[in-house]
Amino acid sequence: MAEEEDRLLLCHGDPNDWNEDVGSLLERPPSLLQQRFTTLYATDVGGVAGHDMYCALLPNGVCVVGLAPSHPLVAYHRHPELREAAAAAAAAAAAASTEAAAVAAEVEGAGPSGAAAMEEGVAATEAAGGGTGAEGTAEVASAPETSAGAEPAAQDGEQVATEQQQQQQGGGGRAWKKRQRDGGGGGGGGGGSETAKLPRVDSFPLSQLKGVNFEVGSRSTASRVDIKANGKKRDGQGMTTMQPESCLCRVESDHGTCVSVPALVRGRLLEVNSRLVAHGSHLFDFPMREGYIGVLYPTGPDQAALRAKLLDEGAYLKLRGLAPQELV
Repeated sequence: MAEEEDRLLLCHGDPNDWNEDVGSLLERPPSLLQQRFTTLYATDVGGVAGHDMYCALLPNGVCVVGLAPSHPLVAYHRHPELREAAAAAAAAAAAASTEAAAVAAEVEGAGPSGAAAMEEGVAATEAAGGGTGAEGTAEVASAPETSAGAEPAAQDGEQVATEQQQQQQGGGGRAWKKRQRDGGGGGGGGGGSETAKLPRVDSFPLSQLKGVNFEVGSRSTASRVDIKANGKKRDGQGMTTMQPESCLCRVESDHGTCVSVPALVRGRLLEVNSRLVAHGSHLFDFPMREGYIGVLYPTGPDQAALRAKLLDEGAYLKLRGLAPQELV
């Protein structure tokens, strides 16, 4: 009992008392985001593999949205080796797909003539006394392939292409390695086969960043970066109401690649992070802090729907194979 009282005194004593008992400190002090916000995560947003986002809810209903750490823009920036592995996997998948298509085209081009050639080979084998023994089987195997005979080869090629493409699916960061080690698995609760069918979100390195463009998908003549709503203005008229699929911004590269970021939630747009216009690197370095994208104000039912369908921190970390330290 005395030891517990001493521990409490140390925790609530003078600011420097923790130096005497570092064991009383938490392993990782909670961030402001963890203390005040309920952070939820959406994976494969819009049916695009790897397009992961977070939604941080305040008790008053205000919602902050941005890219999750497993999004390729962030994950490949923090782990450059994963970008190289993904590029190699994409090249291998393209080569396997081309090979499979060539095999299929060759089989289709053979048509009835291939079947006729095999029949002639079988007849010649039987006439020579080969029967159906090992020698006869070997000669039949050496005859031109028919559509049915070459179908397994085409399937093998397609399977190789599918397996290579699956290496590109799912979240970024350590999740890519974990998913390959565990045999795959898609985001949002789906299986690996489902995720493999999804298009992959584009990505590019920070060195190619052209800028973050907020003036997209808006019918209003006012600039989004000038929107600053607080207090009673949240319920005022004339504010932009965003749908989950509405484009909140576009992250553009100087090579023409563009990543469209949806609003994720239905609600009134209170503000966008105008600092990203001048400091786009925040989006890559600290997506859950200085690099947030926007602030919205969803209604009560919309908030309840978010809590019901999105993942909490533990489920998200487990799904994407991330460590808690990467949630910054």
